[in-house]
Amino acid sequence: AGRQPAERGAARPRLRPLYDDEGPKGEANIRVLDRPTSRTAIVTWGDPTSCHYGDQVWRVARAARDGFCALSGQQIHRGDAVYRPSHYRPAPANAGSMMLAQCVLVAPIDH
Repeated sequence: AGRQPAERGAARPRLRPLYDDEGPKGEANIRVLDRPTSRTAIVTWGDPTSCHYGDQVWRVARAARDGFCALSGQQIHRGDAVYRPSHYRPAPANAGSMMLAQCVLVAPIDH
C-alpha cells in the first residue's frame, strides 16, 4: 500500500522517494506551488540530506541523460520532456534532478 496523495490545496507535506541516476536515495518533500507559464513551475524542495528551496523555478527541457523522476520515481529516458531547476551560479544542490513534465502538469497546486 503506497502513500495516498494529499487533497488538493492541503498544507500537509508529501514525502516522496528521492532518486538519482542510480535509483532511490532517500525521501524529499516536493510540492508544486504554481505553474505560471506553460514552460515553468515553482517548486518547494526539501531534501534532508542536502538542501531546501522554498520557491525554486523549474523549466521545461529535454532530458540530456537517463534518470528517474523526483516526483513519481518513473524512469526518464534521454529526450523525454522534463522540468529541471533553473540554472544560476552557484548551481543549486538539486541541479541534477528532473521531474517528468507529464507528472508536473498533473500535480496538485499547493498554496
